[in-house]
Amino acid sequence: MLSAKAFVRATGRALVGKSIAAGLALSLVAGAASAASYTLVYAGPSIWRDINNANVAVGSTFYDSYFGVPQVLTATVWKDGIATDFSASFGSGYAQAMATGINDLGVITGFTGGSQPGGPVLPSGAFNYSGSGLLQEADFLGAVQPGEFAQPAAINNHNVVVGASGVTAVAFATAPDGEITPLSGLGTLGGPRSSANAINDAGLVVGQADTSVYMSGQPLNRAFAYDGAMHDLGTLSSYENANSAAMGVNQSGAIVGFSDADFGRRAFLHTGTGPLQASDDLGTLGGSQSYGFGINDLGHVVGSSSYDLTGRQHAFLYRDGAMIDLNSLVDLPAEFAGWELLSADGINNNGWIIGTMTFGGNMTFGFVLAPTAAVPEPATWAFMLLGFGCMGAGLRRREGSRRAVLTRMPAVQR
Repeated sequence: MLSAKAFVRATGRALVGKSIAAGLALSLVAGAASAASYTLVYAGPSIWRDINNANVAVGSTFYDSYFGVPQVLTATVWKDGIATDFSASFGSGYAQAMATGINDLGVITGFTGGSQPGGPVLPSGAFNYSGSGLLQEADFLGAVQPGEFAQPAAINNHNVVVGASGVTAVAFATAPDGEITPLSGLGTLGGPRSSANAINDAGLVVGQADTSVYMSGQPLNRAFAYDGAMHDLGTLSSYENANSAAMGVNQSGAIVGFSDADFGRRAFLHTGTGPLQASDDLGTLGGSQSYGFGINDLGHVVGSSSYDLTGRQHAFLYRDGAMIDLNSLVDLPAEFAGWELLSADGINNNGWIIGTMTFGGNMTFGFVLAPTAAVPEPATWAFMLLGFGCMGAGLRRREGSRRAVLTRMPAVQR
């Protein structure tokens, strides 16, 4: 069995469509006798943010060193078993970039930081990418105010992009195929900041926004739904000093997210633009906290939940009125003995799930799960293993996702 450390040392990439011919390949074969509902088809250093209905995932990959350039975060797309970095290649392009959303047309949205030393001077900020090769200047979308930095979170099938822009971070939504302009801002719930996290094809935007109510010097943060006006969805708590966030919405307008409750924090599934109801609470896996991150058009919800009183988290799938520990639905290969599925961050209409897994709480990998019935027999998904000693410690505890930030929302003290 490969140790966790050895696996990180060995894991390699495909770069801008070019594979590096070195090392060996480890294949995971889904046997016909497996009774598991899901099959692990990817596990590695890329942390996925979204997956479309063509089973293409997008996210980012962190490298301690990337062809001599230190501390590089690349925008990455996973398709047909191959992960490809499209924001940096062999020491050129962007030093920091993340893909955050992909629609069913294959258009990818995300954002970048600075250019790599020695590479071309390129713009920073939000992008839409649908080509091949590296990002180009024409892929960039601007910001709500000139010179501000914009971070897209999602894109719908009309190429409307949503996210947050500006020093104070204000939610935005572009016009179809449009750039981010001063008219893109959605406002707040009375406070200084807001962030849009998802949008469906009807144009319903969900996210979280500051209110005008301050507790301990900080504004309360509430889930919102925007349909031309911003609606405060409230919380699942009977206490005033409670926060909430909306993280996903499906084509029927069902909204998923999380909220402070009277005891702990709860994932919710809500319909409409009115206040959250007690019946929206999805419960937990046995602990006091749960977080809803993604939903498909079948109403299946994914997220993470504590499963005991220690607060330790497992990924969950909620369907047919029940929350299920995702670890119970997949048989991990022997090479991943001791790993746990920590959080499920997205699910598409085919049932494919993206998320993060951990080894002993000290290392984080991204994963892609496919329904076992959808994986051909014999199914061989190759994980390219190259002698990349440059990746390693930087992968520990680096999820690099908006989910990681949002789950650090201050707990309400009772």
